[in-house]
Amino acid sequence: IGSNGNVIVISLMGGTLAPASSATLLTTIPLDAPPAASACLMNGHGVTSPSLFQIEANVSAAACEGDSSGEAPSTPPVSIGLTLSVALSSDSSALDVSYTSDQELAGVEFVLMDGQAGQMLQLGAAGSGGEAEVAGLDVKIGSNGNVIVISLMGGTLAPASSATLLTTIPLDAPPAASACLMNGHGVTSPSLFQIEANVSASACEEAGGGLPSPPSSSGVALFAELAGSQVRLSYTSERPLTGMELVLLDGAGNPVSTSGGSGGLAEELGFTVAGGASPPSGKVAVFSLSGATLPAAGSWTSLTLVDITPPATGVACIESAVAILDDVPALVDVDVSISACNVGASPPAPPGTTPPSPPAPPGSALAEVRVSVAGVSSDGVVTVSAASTQTFLGFEFSLRGPDGHPVALIDTGSDPTGAASNAGFSINLGATKVTAVDLSGQGMGPLVEGTPLVVLHTGLADARATEVCVQSAIFTTVDVRDMSVETDCDAGEGPPPATDVTLVVRDVSAAGSVSILYSAMAPASVFDLH
Repeated sequence: IGSNGNVIVISLMGGTLAPASSATLLTTIPLDAPPAASACLMNGHGVTSPSLFQIEANVSAAACEGDSSGEAPSTPPVSIGLTLSVALSSDSSALDVSYTSDQELAGVEFVLMDGQAGQMLQLGAAGSGGEAEVAGLDVKIGSNGNVIVISLMGGTLAPASSATLLTTIPLDAPPAASACLMNGHGVTSPSLFQIEANVSASACEEAGGGLPSPPSSSGVALFAELAGSQVRLSYTSERPLTGMELVLLDGAGNPVSTSGGSGGLAEELGFTVAGGASPPSGKVAVFSLSGATLPAAGSWTSLTLVDITPPATGVACIESAVAILDDVPALVDVDVSISACNVGASPPAPPGTTPPSPPAPPGSALAEVRVSVAGVSSDGVVTVSAASTQTFLGFEFSLRGPDGHPVALIDTGSDPTGAASNAGFSINLGATKVTAVDLSGQGMGPLVEGTPLVVLHTGLADARATEVCVQSAIFTTVDVRDMSVETDCDAGEGPPPATDVTLVVRDVSAAGSVSILYSAMAPASVFDLH
């Protein structure tokens, strides 16, 4: 709340206001004294999500006198004398940005470009020096040349009647031509009016285009898995992130009661995990108060364990999620298709965490997917083929070798070839297990018999195709349902499974603890049992 009655409602953690078809309480603002007559409203604006377009609000129902049309009178001055300019240092290693202003400022935003039309500057990580540093303001730099100078602690820029150094921004490489400035804005203090800056002294030749947009695909995905009184969140991202926010629902479409979280990369990096308020909203916010970032992740990475009140439906899913990119300060949608809410359905199993579904009987016409080894080369390259009656979103399986043990997979450093890779699936290779998912949510299929699904490099040598088969296969549809699968191992077309490990339940305590004994013909490092 500004001193002049200006009110800004915003989230630094990526929160958004839901659509509302009828009048819905936005907030309650206390009064230190009652109004002389009545309260009215003017200068209403909104910012759309995720596109971040500023739009005017119709305030006619509560408009101030003389403003019944909803067009609020313009109260901020037409100009407050804010100017911005930029100069290249003598050694071309940095840019000095200067300003003038006849009012105190709470922040400034602008875009730096190469003077050669259409060229981006290679800017350093952060600005330093100048009045911004003196006043304790942070200088944030996006990869698109966008610069934001703002303080989260209430610092302000003093008025300046002559050109005064605002900040110095390092260059990773000198500009091809010269540096220029565009899209300059300031925010007055304490009134918090946004005003345009005069950048004519350093304007770019084509400075009317607006900020570059973030990529159409954010490359960020989230996966949710219910684990008792917690939900395990995992993520992948092509770019570093400064935070995320999501909404968790149960299988009936009701918000899950959340109360914070722990563990995972979020705890390791010092992020805060905040839950929703009461009544349950399902909201979870993951953010850092110290400016830490979540690194890019090419495979599913544990983010955090969210504490919840276990839903009666036994299902937790993600209704929606947004993330904040680190390199371009922008809010982007997160792909949650693999854990998207589908009321009444069970969520999909994350790769490698759930036992396979019972296979269809050998030769059964009811199997929706048939997967088998189509060939093995002399140097151990295995081609796995598949046939499917419908579209699938993800799959996992392992290979059984001549000795009955899982076949070791070799990561060559490049993506496995085959139909799955061609369809845009993200394929991960474990020691013996293949997992794949289409993060776009489109999936692939149906497939005709003999379609080469994936080609794998293995430790096999001179093995015949009949000595290798596919086992423990799981395929998931786009509506998050496990499909019925038949493999060549299930049909008895490959070697029998190895039996050199024996597990026996010894006893079960009154408290529900289970003691298990094992014997093994060779060292065992991992057990996966249910």
